[in-house]
Amino acid sequence: MDTRPRSGDPPSWAEAILRGLLAPRNRETVSGDLLEEYREVVLPACGVVRARVWYLRQVLSFMTPHALMRAVVGWEREGKMANNLSRASLLWTAAASVALAAIVALLVRSNFAPPVGLNVLVPIALALAVTSAVSMRSGADIRPLLRASLIWGGLLAAVLLVRLLFDVFSPVDPVERFLAQARSDYSEFNYPRRWLPAVAVVLIFMGAGFRVGGRTGRVGRGALAAMSASAIGSLVYVALVVLANMLPMGPQDPRGNTPPDLQYFGNVPVGLAPALLMFSAVLGTVGAMFGRGSSVPPPLPFTKM
Repeated sequence: MDTRPRSGDPPSWAEAILRGLLAPRNRETVSGDLLEEYREVVLPACGVVRARVWYLRQVLSFMTPHALMRAVVGWEREGKMANNLSRASLLWTAAASVALAAIVALLVRSNFAPPVGLNVLVPIALALAVTSAVSMRSGADIRPLLRASLIWGGLLAAVLLVRLLFDVFSPVDPVERFLAQARSDYSEFNYPRRWLPAVAVVLIFMGAGFRVGGRTGRVGRGALAAMSASAIGSLVYVALVVLANMLPMGPQDPRGNTPPDLQYFGNVPVGLAPALLMFSAVLGTVGAMFGRGSSVPPPLPFTKM
């Protein structure tokens, strides 16, 4: 709590004590009227030091036994609430850590191939998507969610395009790749162009979930942000690939069509959007759980932060 008074204002700790002494129904009106009189009448006539002394005297006038008891009970109740919120944050962080550790363990066990099949991933993604959609309470929640999704979706499209340009301008020999995978010492970490974009995509999904989940305090909205970013980024990428393949960059047949094997940007990744959407549901949920766990409990209602 910042106890440094701003110029022209009474000490914030004195305002906090006053609000704690007042009954909830009178808290805003009495403290507001006293602050207005301080700023507009007492401060111009008496100066800062004498005005603050006057304000402290007003605060002391409200210190009756009943008001002191109310303040003590109120601080104790709010302290318990803050402790409960802190424990809840620890539980969310612990659950997210366990989920992330399980995902990493599955990836290591599968040698960083897809750790589960579609028969497992699809039901999980659908369940998370439905649960996340329920977290949207009104249409007013859509605009900030879409704004965040556009930012993270743009990052996703940029990563996918950079990965594509590497393959276009420095293609990998498929035969060499096949022979390398057949060796016993093969590791994905020997091919940064494959695992670095994958790590970036994971961080984008988790980052979107973390950011929105932490700001809203709702895991579902964080997961929705990651899924929306996945849909936006992958669709932008697919659209750009389609447009690039329409460019006449290779020999053409008499009908004016570029042969598929000479298309400069390769085949259109039609399965990319649904695949990334399923992964974003899982990773966005984990990131949102971390964000929910890191969110700071709200200040006490009668204190000034």
